[in-house]
Amino acid sequence: MTLAAEVVQGLKDAFGDRCTTDHLQRLLYGHDQGALPDTIMRVINHQPDAVVQPVVTEEIVKLVSLAREHKVPLVPRGSGTSGYGGAIPTRGGIVVDFARMKKVIDIDVGSRTVTVEPGITWRELDAALQKHGFALPVYPTSAPAATVGGWVAQGGTGIGSFRSGTIRDNVVAVELVTPAGEVRSISGQDLDLVVGLEGITGLITRVTLKIEPFQEDIPVLVAFDTPEDLEKAIARLSGGSDNGSLWSVTLFNPNFVRLKQAATGEKILPEDKYLCMLVARGRVPADLNAVVFESGGAVLNGELARHEWEERFYPLRLKRNGPSIIASEVMVPVDRLARFVGEAERKHKDIAFEGTVSRGGQVTLLGLMLGDERKATFALEYSSSIALMDQAKKLGGHYYAAGMYFTDQAEDLFGRETLE
Repeated sequence: MTLAAEVVQGLKDAFGDRCTTDHLQRLLYGHDQGALPDTIMRVINHQPDAVVQPVVTEEIVKLVSLAREHKVPLVPRGSGTSGYGGAIPTRGGIVVDFARMKKVIDIDVGSRTVTVEPGITWRELDAALQKHGFALPVYPTSAPAATVGGWVAQGGTGIGSFRSGTIRDNVVAVELVTPAGEVRSISGQDLDLVVGLEGITGLITRVTLKIEPFQEDIPVLVAFDTPEDLEKAIARLSGGSDNGSLWSVTLFNPNFVRLKQAATGEKILPEDKYLCMLVARGRVPADLNAVVFESGGAVLNGELARHEWEERFYPLRLKRNGPSIIASEVMVPVDRLARFVGEAERKHKDIAFEGTVSRGGQVTLLGLMLGDERKATFALEYSSSIALMDQAKKLGGHYYAAGMYFTDQAEDLFGRETLE
């Protein structure tokens, strides 16, 4: 769509140099981390007509009023680190970039909560908390770039989810501007109408999160010969009597390790094993080594574990092997992990998996395949990601997020009542 002159003038009056209609700058907001076939991109208007960067809630209220009056779509955006199109326009309109709203508003020691603006990144927030002796219970693997508001809108699991659950389990309250232009504070069960809904129910302006006392992260890296052995170990750790200090569990298949090391130039990890990063906070569970050994695993060198833990934020380095990467993210029950991974590897010889285990017995698996979006065959290659998602559903799993691409799965993801 083309914005009316009075809308453009209204934006410039309200935001000044924090509004742009420049073509080159707008191009940056027409994509996220995913790569889509041209057949899809040609049928949507994925380039915004304007981009604004608010600094206070009052500006967003005025923006919503202006957009509603002129029937202009609004698309909220954090850093665009997801890959499902949730931050991509489909009908042009205005992208609301929250990059300038990144203050830590309050750290409440008594209630162990922190309240922040939505544009702060998870790494920035964690660093601020550590100065006060606190830490985040959970954060995404894209923490250096991903924003708090972005992941709350996206929903899902991340580093720390083994003990702390999903991001939904860690949000205490959200302030948002509704499509009617009202500022509302949301908490309790009503958070189901905000977290994971991609911003369609309102623009998030403030988030209150749980925090916990800082404890040292102790990584333990384990190698398994088969996905069956890996599944056995995770299942036992999930039900163990002394797993309270075991905070995060992530896993990688051999292809992920191989492609990661090809991208970084390092050859320090075995490329024929299924690796599992177990991270405890404060102390390692007493029975961890026994569980690993009895499940057929071998604990690797401690320095190697620490090195890999420091590299945890960069799974998409694999793209260096590209030029493009095709991502597919699903959630499957722990007791179906080996079957899902085994079937996927048989059908897609070069698929790379990174997984995070969540409280409640679910594993989120990010599947990555190399491709070339410049070639006509890319659309066919992209269909492989859909096949993986269908495979997960057959095993009792589901898609990780709806985004723009999987809205037909919304009822499965959110339930009929929430969807309605």
